[in-house]
Formats: sequence, structure tokens, C-alpha cells
Amino acid sequence: KANCNGNDFIIILKDDLEKPLDKNFIISVCKRTTGIGSHGLLLIDTNINGYDFRMDYFNNDGSWETFCGNGALCAIKLLIQKNFKFKKNLFISGDGDHKIIINQGIKLKMKNPSFKRYDVKVGGYLGSHVDSGARHFATIINQLDTLDLFNIAQDIRYHNLFAPNGINVNFVSINNFSNINVTTYEKGVEEIMPSCASGSVAAAYY
Repeated sequence: KANCNGNDFIIILKDDLEKPLDKNFIISVCKRTTGIGSHGLLLIDTNINGYDFRMDYFNNDGSWETFCGNGALCAIKLLIQKNFKFKKNLFISGDGDHKIIINQGIKLKMKNPSFKRYDVKVGGYLGSHVDSGARHFATIINQLDTLDLFNIAQDIRYHNLFAPNGINVNFVSINNFSNINVTTYEKGVEEIMPSCASGSVAAAYY
């Protein structure tokens, strides 16, 4: 188990699996009361042609997601601790390729963000659907308490516009030209998160 910026994960190397992962197993080990407890699970396969590894990310409800930036940093750190030899400095996830830089720390290249829907009003809130490796709806909003944001986020997350898979929701408040606050509700976890890397990229792009 590892965490990055308060976002925590169970990490499994595919070579260690005795049988394929299934949804019920993921849900059970991610439960905080009766399992190990985490926001999600990472499956790492180091036997991938042309890449150092493949990363598959699953939310704690068992659903597969395209990418998780905080999770990727945790996966890379685990491989470093296991003395894994990086030959390509490149891995693949559901959203495509990601370059890695390991030099007194870990850096990875995020997917270039793009607008899928620009300036749409959902549940009374104007925002945009941004693809930053995962699906995000970003909207500028005055800071509210967590319960208010949770309820608003659920209305947006389950809106018909984003059916059937739903969308992550990012509330953005602007401090100045180079500083923003981001609060993220993550689908599949169904919580306000301590942090979200792809959500922060989507919010900054928006």
C-alpha cells in the first residue's frame, strides 16, 4: 500500500497474481473497515513490449479507470524500491504513453489535456469537460463547505450529459494568475478527494 498527496492505493504486480483480478476482490481489499483500505488498486505488468510497464487503475468500487497520476508515482516508486531496471523510461496506461524522469525524485509526463465540451451548463454550473487522461468536468465556484460540494458534484457526476460512465468533478477557485485551489470529487470512489493529479491538470487547463 502507498499514498501520494493523501491519495492511497493498493499495488499488485501482475507476476504475483495466482489468478486474474475480479471486481469483488478489488472491492473487498479496498474497504477501509474490513480490507486493507484504499481509494483504488493498481495492477502493474512489467512484461510489456516497448514499455517498462503497463499500469491499470481500478477505483475502490471495482471500476476500471483510464489513468491516475498520483497512483503512477506510487507505482514507479515501488518499482524503484524493488530495484527494477528502467530501460525505456516509458509506461502505458489506459490513456496512452507516459514518459518518466527519475533524477532526485520522480516526474512523469501527463497527457496533453483537451476540451471535449466547452462552456456547458450542468446543474446550474458553467464548466467544461476536459480530457486530461481521465474525464473531468471543471467549473469555477466560490469555496463552499465539503457537504455542499459533495451534493453539487453528485448532481454533475450522474448527469445524463455524461452517461453512462459519469465524470469526475473539479471545483476551481482562482487566487491569482499562477495559483488556484482545486477540490475534486472522484467517480468510482464517490468522495471528495485529498488530491487528484489529472483533476488538477484539467482544472489548470480550464
